[in-house]
Amino acid sequence: MNSIQLIQITPQELMQLVSNAVNEQFQELKSLLKGNSSKEEEEEYLTRREASKFLNSSLTTINQWQKQGIITHYKLGNKNFYKKSELEAKISASNTTKSNF
Repeated sequence: MNSIQLIQITPQELMQLVSNAVNEQFQELKSLLKGNSSKEEEEEYLTRREASKFLNSSLTTINQWQKQGIITHYKLGNKNFYKKSELEAKISASNTTKSNF
């Protein structure tokens, strides 16, 4: 069973504790992002509409290719994003094989 402990603390001390905890988490996140920054920072993500313009295709076609696994999507919340480099690779592959694109 969990126990509850009550301690006396001033509002300033509480603010300092919360501030320290937030700073620690921020520094940890910052160091994680620095470790993964080499390729990910350079990667450009396109929205569904931007991808359709880039590929000169309709939004429906983008959805169909996504469902068929022809193009890979990345979700952030309710939105789908596509890596521009992957779309470029699909275009160049389709030019050599004349496949689905």
